Amino acid sequence: MTKKYDDFISFLEKYRDELAFALSNEREKRQALLSSDIERLEAILQVQQAETMKLKGFESKRATMQAELGFDDYTAKEIVAAVSDAEAGERLGLLFSEIVDLVNDIKQQNKLAIELANTDLKLLDKVFNNIDSNAQNGLYTPDSNMKNPFSKGSSIKEII
Repeated sequence: MTKKYDDFISFLEKYRDELAFALSNEREKRQALLSSDIERLEAILQVQQAETMKLKGFESKRATMQAELGFDDYTAKEIVAAVSDAEAGERLGLLFSEIVDLVNDIKQQNKLAIELANTDLKLLDKVFNNIDSNAQNGLYTPDSNMKNPFSKGSSIKEII
């Protein structure tokens, strides 16, 4: 394998590893949402923000390295087909496949996490709207005591 492809392949391996780390964070975020662990979720989101910036840097470097190899506007399949070194082409094909799979898995996990978060938010919204509705219907007094809904008398009171 030639040096010019070797450096690119080494870089793509690091990129793949970063994407694998990002996927594990997405899965952990989903678990935090499922268990309603807010502190854990906040910590994961902070890590994800830093990870997002790191991945943007990786993507920028990938594009630069790809251009330096003469594959500026090539797709992954086009690069694999254009590489003259068979070993490098095979390795690149595997790496590109792994990277695409990881990116798709990250997108799927993120989509599931967003759906969970939206469901939780809708539930909280219903709960808070119900509390507001009950307060507006006079079930609670300003000092948080519940009013007797049968203050004008009821059959139970008359029996006792």
